[in-house]
Amino acid sequence: MRYKIKITKDKKPFCEVSIENNDHKTRDEILTLALARFPTVEGFSREILFSDDEVRYLKSTPTGIEVLAVQPIYQPRNEL
Repeated sequence: MRYKIKITKDKKPFCEVSIENNDHKTRDEILTLALARFPTVEGFSREILFSDDEVRYLKSTPTGIEVLAVQPIYQPRNEL
């Protein structure tokens, strides 16, 4: 699973944080830490997206299959 946090301030894009980690506990700790760095009381708006699915682009070769690209499919998630 992956997380993406879109952060804005004063209705202007500020930054995006991407979290790619297979360990559930560590991934959630990193998400909590990232949200703490950009608190809403300081004027930040945060949109949390998660992906537990992806599109893979494959290439078939005589020696096997190669993954050319992976595109996560993100969905909105409620704030913690």
